[in-house]
Amino acid sequence: MKQEFAVPPVGKPAMIIALGLGLLIPLGMLLALFTGHASKPPLQVVFMALLIMVTVLAIFVGVFRNLRVRIDGRTLLVQGGLFRRRVDISDLDLDSARVLDLNEHRERRPLWRMFGAGLPGYRVGDYYTRDKRRAFCLITNFSRVLRIERRNGHLLMISAERPNDLLKALQTAASAQPS
Repeated sequence: MKQEFAVPPVGKPAMIIALGLGLLIPLGMLLALFTGHASKPPLQVVFMALLIMVTVLAIFVGVFRNLRVRIDGRTLLVQGGLFRRRVDISDLDLDSARVLDLNEHRERRPLWRMFGAGLPGYRVGDYYTRDKRRAFCLITNFSRVLRIERRNGHLLMISAERPNDLLKALQTAASAQPS
């Protein structure tokens, strides 16, 4: 049985920075070409800059729209753009799982990015938390984060529209599994 759980959309600050990066790179190319030559740059270079701009923006839109949390039988799938984690539900310590407001519990926030992406209000990938724990994060809203310890000592930190419903579904799936 598959269950999908909605992930809050990426906030405006992350979208503005992504838009800025998408525009900044090709505009920087064009600016360098216009200031470096006495004549106008060739039309092919202008088209190349526009192609890069559209490609970078399409990548950001695709990454921001491909946020998924799903329970599929015995497996929890957490996907944030290019980064994903599949975890067997029996590997989760659901008794210690908590829904946290990371705006209040700042000491539990992801701090050092190992392999992932981070923008204001958007953290996805492998991080170390402030309390020096390794965590796979999919965070788009710091006020509703489900923090689950794994049996190997690592953490999962997941933003969900209804994190309590996700936790209940995980507990139900865990209790339905044969020991």
